[in-house]
Amino acid sequence: MRDIVNTVGDVGHYRGFGTLPSGVALAAKYAESTRGGPGSLTFTLDRHAEVAMKLADTFRRMGDQYVETDDAVAASLRPSDTGGR
Repeated sequence: MRDIVNTVGDVGHYRGFGTLPSGVALAAKYAESTRGGPGSLTFTLDRHAEVAMKLADTFRRMGDQYVETDDAVAASLRPSDTGGR
């Protein structure tokens, strides 16, 4: 996901709007929408990437804990050695 954010930031250089003030302003506005502050595409994608990484970490930890819990339950259900009683 980080690669996508970086690619979008690299691509956000707009040309072809001409040299008239309106063309320059339009190119700047598109660049701001892509690589600007809060609300820009790169900012939004970066926040989504952070959430996705946190979710992935949470699911990995949950999986580890499920295995540990299952092992503990399985151990508690095994017949114990009571010394022949």
